Amino acid sequence: MLADAAEVRTPVGDREITVLGDRRDRVVVSAHRIRPVITSAVWDGPALVLRGHYPDAEDPRTLTLRHRSGLSYLLPMERSGADFSVRVEPNAMDRFGEAVPLSSGTWNMSLRHPSGEIVPLRMDHAALPGLDEEPRTLGGHVFRMISTRFDVPVITVEEDRPAEERGVAGTHVLRRVFYPAQRTEPLRESTVYVVNDGRLYADSVRAIYEERLRRGDDREHLWIVKDGAFVPPGPAKVIRAGSREHHEALARSRHIITNAFLPAWFRAREDQVVVQTWHGTPAKLIGGDQAHMKRDPRPPIWHRQAAEVRGWDLLLSQSPWATQVLRKAFGYKGEVLESGLPRNDVLNSPDREERAAAVRARLGLAEGKRVVLYAPTYRDYDRKNAMVKLDLAKARQALGADHEILVRAHPMQAMPAVPDIARDVTTYPDIADLLLVADVLVTDYSSVMFDFAATGKPIVLYAYDRAKYGNKRGLYIDLPEQAPGPVLSTSADVVEALRSIDAVAAANADRYDAFRATFAPRDDGKATARVVDHLFS
Repeated sequence: MLADAAEVRTPVGDREITVLGDRRDRVVVSAHRIRPVITSAVWDGPALVLRGHYPDAEDPRTLTLRHRSGLSYLLPMERSGADFSVRVEPNAMDRFGEAVPLSSGTWNMSLRHPSGEIVPLRMDHAALPGLDEEPRTLGGHVFRMISTRFDVPVITVEEDRPAEERGVAGTHVLRRVFYPAQRTEPLRESTVYVVNDGRLYADSVRAIYEERLRRGDDREHLWIVKDGAFVPPGPAKVIRAGSREHHEALARSRHIITNAFLPAWFRAREDQVVVQTWHGTPAKLIGGDQAHMKRDPRPPIWHRQAAEVRGWDLLLSQSPWATQVLRKAFGYKGEVLESGLPRNDVLNSPDREERAAAVRARLGLAEGKRVVLYAPTYRDYDRKNAMVKLDLAKARQALGADHEILVRAHPMQAMPAVPDIARDVTTYPDIADLLLVADVLVTDYSSVMFDFAATGKPIVLYAYDRAKYGNKRGLYIDLPEQAPGPVLSTSADVVEALRSIDAVAAANADRYDAFRATFAPRDDGKATARVVDHLFS
């Protein structure tokens, strides 16, 4: 029996043969890439220190913490011979210069081998009996280092909620008792701001808030924040998403400004003003235009959408074209303000060069280099497949050292590790900053094309699956006829277009002007002022 003998890991070049026990005390013999094995996990104040054995070549390695949402963080792995150590501060992870906690859920551990292979970490079986799996509460979050599925190390995170907010019973009381009671109380002259369920300080919601602060609006400002994802600047009060205060804020605030759907339990009051900024002009079918929303009987999400849309008081639109699409997709019959999108004002603001310099410094981009931003959307039919279809190695080789390549993946799509020849900016908080520093945009069916048009800079469409995407999801826009730049089907063609981008831009100048006139006619840097004048003057 294995219990009477030592487990064995035998390196053979850059691979290893292992003879190990499993959780059912069976002997498992396998061969694979050499894996880092954690031999101890010790909490040192707010930090979790992982130590272990990794007898691979002594090249630099980086530990990747990855969430099922696609979020990831990279941590340096200190190496000394065959030993390694990694220091994790789960309540203060570095996100482009700002410290944020790991968001709720499970975080897996792996590293990317120089060959490109993703190598998982494992727990040393001998260390399992002494593994400290006790929770640690830090800054409003509860962190645990555990070994799941016997020897798979993960970090689990949950918010430290009061007892009355926990579980099914707590949620039921908040939604069915506390919230309805609060809706009967008088409204306060406060404004709730929420972006992507409280995950971001960004988008048109951010622009409206900052314009009100610039004007000296001292009414109460409340930002919904999930998992401590950010701290808004200025006097705003932070409201934890899902909390008792969150329910009270939505029940009793005069104005609610959001870029997406609000919680399913929310119902607008007659004397509230709900402003839906939406997150961009849609290129792909949304809302009730999607195939699954047209089924009979209607799916639950259709009824949820209909209930919420009835509570909207104002919908922002980037253009007359977008107004028609949004009205139909949401069945919305209320007021629309064709203001342009406040989130795009920074692209034409007087201080855009100063802000761009700050963003370049935050990203570590060298001055004078041309910046290419690759920002594809997700595929409903292929979410688990890697979305980076552009050959980054060929792009780097063709473009040379005078280019910087940024990759902005969609959070709903599986995202592999981006090689060092490009920069992964998927978790950068506000895409407007990325558009500000980008000299060229490569995208596909993303609404980012309508935003970037405000810059006047070149756009290349990489639509390798255009026919399939059109059949599966559907598009509002006829790309070959209306796109602001070339619509290409191979990575090689995209790379060639980037090599000669000035000539490509000149050849597509008329198309670009027509696109901008149709889809972004009011993105002139003054959209936010128009919205604030309309709502608060």
